[in-house]
Amino acid sequence: MFNLKTLKLDSLIIKKLIYLYIFFSILEGCFRKWLFPNFYNIIFFLKDFFLLFIYIAAINNKYLLKNKIEIITYVIVFLISVYGLIGFYQNLNSINDIFFSFILGVRTYWIYLPLVFLIYNLFKIEDFHKFNKINLYLVFPYFFLILLQTISSPASIINSGFNSLVMNPERPSGFFTYTTQNVYYLIFLYVCFQCYFLFNKILSKQYLFYILILNFSLISISILLKGRVVYAFFFLIFLTSLISTFFLKENKIQKIKKFLIIFVSTIFFFIVSSKVLFHEQFIFSKNRINTDTYKEMLFVKKFKNQKFFSLNIYEFCEKNSSICRIIDVLYFSLENINLFGQGIGSGSSTVSVYLGKNKLYLGENENHRLIAEIGYLGVLLIFFKYFFVTFMSIIFLKRRDFRIAPLLIFVCALTLLLNFTYSTSIISLIYWFCVGNLFVFFRKEIVRS
Repeated sequence: MFNLKTLKLDSLIIKKLIYLYIFFSILEGCFRKWLFPNFYNIIFFLKDFFLLFIYIAAINNKYLLKNKIEIITYVIVFLISVYGLIGFYQNLNSINDIFFSFILGVRTYWIYLPLVFLIYNLFKIEDFHKFNKINLYLVFPYFFLILLQTISSPASIINSGFNSLVMNPERPSGFFTYTTQNVYYLIFLYVCFQCYFLFNKILSKQYLFYILILNFSLISISILLKGRVVYAFFFLIFLTSLISTFFLKENKIQKIKKFLIIFVSTIFFFIVSSKVLFHEQFIFSKNRINTDTYKEMLFVKKFKNQKFFSLNIYEFCEKNSSICRIIDVLYFSLENINLFGQGIGSGSSTVSVYLGKNKLYLGENENHRLIAEIGYLGVLLIFFKYFFVTFMSIIFLKRRDFRIAPLLIFVCALTLLLNFTYSTSIISLIYWFCVGNLFVFFRKEIVRS
């Protein structure tokens, strides 16, 4: 008889289950939109049970709960969750609403956290490289799907799905049901591509052709998505990759070749895609940039007619948007914060839908939402993010493996710009998966620390 308590699986099988789970999560939207539209809610939560199965198998085989740091982390998570429960207790009247909102909120915050420790305990550096190879095979069907969605009407099945599940069908959603998921998966693919390129030492003609086709496809997709944040991330990762080529443990000729390949091909493909092939989509993206960034900040709305030195608030924030984002978080904290917040994960899509509220009513992925959900503790977690980024950067400088520099930059940027409580599962999964793999690369330095 099948018994979870006695389930024994070796490390290779658990690794394969993790890979299967990740690719199922990537392709989950395809099942929900087109293959099994009548079971879209069941499919959404089905993967949670699959992940819990992996965790139980890992615990039984002693791949989780192995060290004091991991156990202390879970204790801290438990205390944060209890703190977040008080917010629900203060704001909701029904015991059922409190219970189910709390369960869904805890799921949003922490369901992927054990994956970090599981990856750290099981994976090797070569496993991340293998994963990149497999993940990059999806680029080509992904490109053709995005292209097909671009030339099709928003109301078509390819864009909206059989049950019109897709939010913002006027922009390509790819494998997913929401454009934000699509954007961050593309950025993750680009990180995988750059790491794959930096890892590989053999520059054969076949490999070079493959790299060029991948680069063209990814750059084209970034334009077809008609987004804004994708350009900033692509440029940051591209620049990191260029700089990293000079610090690789390879000969000078190899370094120069890699630099020229990635530099020339990226510039050329971007010009061709933005000016010739997909100019209309590029102009759409260009017009969207800065249309609802600084002008939508809370303190800008309130103090828009006042001046900061010789500039009014609008002009100041237009020239100093990053500074204004920090000011906006502080202003939101002082203006709206209460001790316990609305409840842990209360602004997530699952909790807001369960409570009958508008999706993302507390914000999408912004730091605002963290503060609104768990109050003063949210402010502490925001400060912790800066400590975490500093810690990872110091470890990286000790490790000096520049093949993973794009991965580090991606994790640091996500940590600082957004928050730990992503509204959509795939973004959260990508984030924690990347953190786990960074820890794998830093394993020796972490142990020494």
